Amino acid sequence: MNKDECLSADWYLIGYEDGAASRNPQQIGDYRKDCAEYSVTPDLTRYQQGHNEGSQKYCTARNGFEVGRQGQNYQGNCPANLEQTFLRGHRDGKDLHTLQIAAKQAANEFEQQQRQLAQLTDLLESKKEQLIADGYTRDERAAIRQEIEDIGLQFADLAEQTEALQARMEETELNYQRRLELLKARYW
Repeated sequence: MNKDECLSADWYLIGYEDGAASRNPQQIGDYRKDCAEYSVTPDLTRYQQGHNEGSQKYCTARNGFEVGRQGQNYQGNCPANLEQTFLRGHRDGKDLHTLQIAAKQAANEFEQQQRQLAQLTDLLESKKEQLIADGYTRDERAAIRQEIEDIGLQFADLAEQTEALQARMEETELNYQRRLELLKARYW
């Protein structure tokens, strides 16, 4: 804090903002060090009152859910009487976050497989065009036919994997959506 901030500080409001942002109440120690240079001593009682009030706003099940849903970790700054409520919401939010990540990963893998299938399709078409083009010997055409066969096998394997991946993607998305609907009823 600078000199002006120390001299004009509303210690209740600073405590409230710190509590509402889940900052550790020990933050007052930093303010004390900053303001000592200007011969200002923070009002600990007012800061603690504000921090407790701000914590009431932060340490709710709904906010715990939002913090968890964003993938953030609990910093351990809720008062003991509010911690279990916050943690219940946080666990639900983290569970939903985990399901969402799994759904996104499955969707990304599926898209990657789709791109690989498209590349193999393009390569297969290119080889088929080569096969009927002028200027190739019998041995070269035989080699191209073998390449076409190999690409076809690769394509079949990848297509089979893609089907399984699509099923997994749909299942993870469905699990996420079901859990989201259940938790919406609880936290909205």
